[in-house]
Amino acid sequence: MFVVCSGGPSGAKVLDQCSVESIWARKSVKKREMVYEYYVDDSSIEQKKWSQDEIDDLKKNYGEELTQTIASRLNRTVASVASKAAYLGLAKSGRVAWSEEDLCFLKAHYLDMPVRQLAARLKRAPGVVRQKLYKMRLYRQ
Repeated sequence: MFVVCSGGPSGAKVLDQCSVESIWARKSVKKREMVYEYYVDDSSIEQKKWSQDEIDDLKKNYGEELTQTIASRLNRTVASVASKAAYLGLAKSGRVAWSEEDLCFLKAHYLDMPVRQLAARLKRAPGVVRQKLYKMRLYRQ
């Protein structure tokens, strides 16, 4: 949880207590007003474990339904649902998850093949391949 304050450390007043998602959504602040964000340790908050029924529901519906719809049905946050889906290797419709075979191909050939050729072989857009190479920290020198 984050606490957003104004006025500086000495005369701070709490403006808002909010989640990480709303902090990143915050775009503008009044002119001449300093805003400070303090992280509040919420490690004492108990995390709800995923039941097998919830995981099955997620696997069945993640590609077809909005993440927000699934989150409200399972009584979880959108971030929790998206995180669990990524952990399970699930992807939305139209998105193709990276297979181990694809990742091995990238590792083996990123130095000797241009990105466009890698993209053509993997049937993906060049930008997607570049992004994956970056995330895997596979750089050309």
